[in-house]
Amino acid sequence: MTTATRRNHRRSWRLSADTWWCWGYFVALVAVTVVFGRISYDKTLHAFSDWIFFEVGARVLVHYQHQNIYTDPRLHLYVDNPDLQIGPPTLWLVAAFEWLPVRTIYALFSCVMPALGAVALLAVSRCGPRWPTGRRATLRRAIYVGAGLLAGAIWSWDIDWWKHLDDATALSLTAVAIYLIVRRRPWWLIGLLLGTAVAAKPWAIILTPVLLGIGRRELAKTALATIAVAAAWWAPFVIAAPDTLQALGHYPIKAHPGSVLYLVGIRGPVQRWLRPVQFTVGLAVGTITARRRGIASAPVAALATRVLTDPYAYPYYGLGPLLFAYLFDRQSVRSRGVLSFTGLTALLEFGVPRFGHVPPTPVALAKVGWAVIALAWVWLRRPAATPASELDPRSVAAADASFADGA
Repeated sequence: MTTATRRNHRRSWRLSADTWWCWGYFVALVAVTVVFGRISYDKTLHAFSDWIFFEVGARVLVHYQHQNIYTDPRLHLYVDNPDLQIGPPTLWLVAAFEWLPVRTIYALFSCVMPALGAVALLAVSRCGPRWPTGRRATLRRAIYVGAGLLAGAIWSWDIDWWKHLDDATALSLTAVAIYLIVRRRPWWLIGLLLGTAVAAKPWAIILTPVLLGIGRRELAKTALATIAVAAAWWAPFVIAAPDTLQALGHYPIKAHPGSVLYLVGIRGPVQRWLRPVQFTVGLAVGTITARRRGIASAPVAALATRVLTDPYAYPYYGLGPLLFAYLFDRQSVRSRGVLSFTGLTALLEFGVPRFGHVPPTPVALAKVGWAVIALAWVWLRRPAATPASELDPRSVAAADASFADGA
């Protein structure tokens, strides 16, 4: 057997191993999300939790059974219900199933939300190099899979506990958009996904600096598509009721115990200045990070600013940091530490609040610790590749080669 034949045989074996591990990871991830989602669903079966907001909003849009308790005209939804802080995409999605019994809708979306987590984790796992191959790479492959399964279990538990379809939608669409950016897919599809994510949850705008991973020729078109899609979702409500944006902006917000704002002594109403500050700082930090450290680092840095400035301390707020910590680990060439950032995020964002009845102060300190560590991690650690070539398929091939050499 010649040298070229051996090289081609080894290359085909690596490809089959990569495919095998990807399918195995997919099956294991689906199993984990189903099991933990089912357990969480059973525990909240008789308590709708925050799902009641989705149900009420959807019934307003379809004027469910023409009951007078629901507003008319329907596009005044956000003016008449300023506490409904849910974007139109998810409300229309739920409204499309209002012909089904309430329990059926509840059970259906209790399956959809963990599935969105599986899609998001699969998308970000495909943004990194191929699975390492070779006899000594088994542990590294197991670490990759273990990190994803840990994130999948936490996602399924928390998302089915709190029932926040809008957060699940925004995060999963952003993850898929990043995958499409990495794979150089059509710009209009990326803009459609990111625009819908921002419309579903406005805070997702701080994740849009990932657009800087697109080539210069298509960057402007994709950014405009993102803005146009997000505006199109909200346009009917704003045109029908111009006070919609003002009503949403005046929703009363106060810092809760366990938040960083409460820790530093901010206790009064913060709705007038908080969201503009969050969006501006998050966008600025995410943009700078995307330009200097690559787009795999941008979501982590942007979400670190949100953790520091968010007035609430609900556990599901940690799903974004966990998802994009896994993305950052998957982009890292140094595979030995792949579980470190994901595991640290799971510990600080989810583990500390669940160590019994933890007082609010340690929870807030854990958030501060994660934000500081995250910013230091993405700025001091060597990225997977230079920001300019990070998304070039040739750089992915180079990363694959480095894994093979290490194996």
